[in-house]
Amino acid sequence: RASLVKANSIVIEGYTYSELNEYRENVPFHPIPTKKGKYVIDQKNIFSAYHRLGADGDVFVAFYDVDLEEDNYIEIEKIDLVNKTVEGNFCCHYKRIADDGSADFPDKVTFSKGCFDIKIE
Repeated sequence: RASLVKANSIVIEGYTYSELNEYRENVPFHPIPTKKGKYVIDQKNIFSAYHRLGADGDVFVAFYDVDLEEDNYIEIEKIDLVNKTVEGNFCCHYKRIADDGSADFPDKVTFSKGCFDIKIE
């Protein structure tokens, strides 16, 4: 999902769902400029996080922050504000900062070849 925040930035969010259509994972990126380019995710200019959700999709069970010791970026390869589409890729490394103890969550999560081709809402 992508949402236009201002004329010059968007929010991009990725979700996974259970077989019952309940939220299970969330990965937001924001604010992303509305122009082609490769942008460093530094938690100052561009933010990201990774969340695990439980129960019926409304309870956060694990929180991950960007591992700033790694190379983290999001790249906008194509953006069309008239037709409201955006395409790109990302690489981001996350480290666990908290969890509810309900499962054995990994210490780190990495998206090394993430990609998106989505409509802007």
